[in-house]
Parts: sequence; structure tokens; C-alpha cells
Amino acid sequence: MFHNVLYGAVLFFCSLSVALTKCPPSYIIAPCTCSQESNELPDLACYGISSVRSLSDIFANKFPTDQFRQIVITESQLGPLPNDVFKGKSFRDIQFSSNRKTSFKDKAIFSSSQSTLTRLSIVQETDKWQFNADNVANFNQLNYLEISGDEMELTGTLNNPALESLVLRSFTMTKIPKLGKLPALLSFDMDGDAIASLSAESFVSMPKLMNLYLGHNKLVSLDVHSLELPNSIIKVDLSGNIIATVQKDWMTGFSSNTSLQLVNNNINRLPREIFQPLVENLAEMLIDGNPLDCGCDIAWLITNPSLLNVVHDAHCLNGTRITNLDAAYFRNNC
Repeated sequence: MFHNVLYGAVLFFCSLSVALTKCPPSYIIAPCTCSQESNELPDLACYGISSVRSLSDIFANKFPTDQFRQIVITESQLGPLPNDVFKGKSFRDIQFSSNRKTSFKDKAIFSSSQSTLTRLSIVQETDKWQFNADNVANFNQLNYLEISGDEMELTGTLNNPALESLVLRSFTMTKIPKLGKLPALLSFDMDGDAIASLSAESFVSMPKLMNLYLGHNKLVSLDVHSLELPNSIIKVDLSGNIIATVQKDWMTGFSSNTSLQLVNNNINRLPREIFQPLVENLAEMLIDGNPLDCGCDIAWLITNPSLLNVVHDAHCLNGTRITNLDAAYFRNNC
């Protein structure tokens, strides 16, 4: 009797385990694999898919569920992806990494995940390819988008009501692309592109922007109204450019909560009429790594301890930290 009860319990728990497992059979999804944590939606990982036809054949099959948590596709050669590439299967997190000859020209490639997708990351290091921003228009759950890779061309217009973090990176991107309405965007990262100029209207569609990363681009000058930012801005990073010329009123929207980073550029002078309005209203201005002459043009800064505290990290061209300069000398000789 006891053995029968025990055997029945084992069968019950085994059948329950099978019922809870929503992974499709391995033979119909190879070379993809499926894994599932308890009480979670299953994850798919696809490595080395040889063609978009192979990908389509996999997702044309009937799965135990059409809802998944994540899919990661790596080291594959897929070509242009068709609309509804996953054949009605939906995901919360979609990642493409290190694929070849893969492009996103169509407008509805991820349509089956429109109501579920929270994160989309596409990182490709080779080949010329396109991403059509219309693919994520009105994806109301999407809060993170990364489109990164050599020779990436962004097409369409990026409109998204929920997006909070946006990363756009390409060695061929020489200006900030035209962007649509991004009312929830908090962080915009274009560090490491080839941006050579800034346009005042680039950020008008981002009323809640807090962090802007434009470091390691090709910026040479900061002209009048180069950056017109919302007053929510907290961090502006322009480090690692080749900025040599800065004009008055080049940035608006900053406040006493804003950190401005100009580290490792080619700025050699800090004229009062240009920099004092900034320093008086910023939380900090990091400018180390610039070839500062430390002549009379910085007397206004050296003789005012409260302002000097905002620019505390800088060094002169000769290596002297500006906080160690003799304020009395500047007061008496400039």
C-alpha cells in the first residue's frame, strides 16, 4: 500500500514538473537551447544560426507557450530580418550580439512583442547594417534600447512613450540623429560615436533627460546654443573630445544639480565671460586633462574659493593643480 502511494506521488510530481516546463523540445529549436527557472517564463539562447530561413523554420513550429522571458541570438548570419521574425512568439528581453550580415530594415520585425518588450539590445561589430526605429514605435513597455555597431545606419523616427535609457553607437554617426518624441527618456548615451557638431533642437523631445553622454566623439567647438537641455539635466559628459573653442551661452538648462565633464579636451583658457556663468550655477565642472595656460584669464576663478571648489580637479599645463595657485598673485597682478 505504502509503495503504491509513494509511486503515485512520484508520478504526480513528475507530471507536475512536465506541466510547468514550457520549453519546446530541443530537436525542433536546435541550434537554440531553452532554459527555465521555476515560476518564470522560459529563456531561449541561439548560437550560430546559419540563415534567416533557419530562424524562421524554428519559430514556425508550435511551442508549448508563445510567451518567453528572453532570447539571445549570437554569432549568427541572418541577413535582413522579416516582419514578425519570431512568428507570434513574444519576449520581454531581446538581445542580438556579435552577429554578421544581419539587418533590421523592415518596420515590424518585433511586432509580436509590442505589448511585452522591456529591453532591446543589438550590438554588432562588423558589416554595414540598418536599424529602422519604427520597429519600436509605441512599444509601451520598452524602457531600454541599445543599438550599437560599426557602420550602423539609423532610419525611421524613434517615437516611444516609455523609453528611459537610449544607447546609440556607431563609428559612422557624425551627428545626432533626428529623434521623435521621447517623453520618458532619462539617459541618452552616444559616447564613442563620431559626433562632430551639435544642434540646439536635438534634445527638445526629451523633457525629462537627466544624463547625457557625448564623450569620445569628434567635437571641436561648443558654439552658441549648441546644447539646449531641459532643466532636469544632472550630468553632461563631453570628455575625450577635441574641444578647443567654447563660446558664450553654448549650454542652457543646467542648474546647481548639474555636473559638467570636459575632461581630456584641448581647452587652454577659461575666459570669465564664458565660464563664470557656468561655474556659478553648476554642482561641478570637471576639466582636468586640458592644456590650461593658467594666465590672468583664470584670475576670477583662483581668487574666489567657492567657485574654485566647483573646478577643484583641474591642473595647469605645467602640472600645477589650480587649487595650489597663489590667489594673492592673481589678485595683485591681473
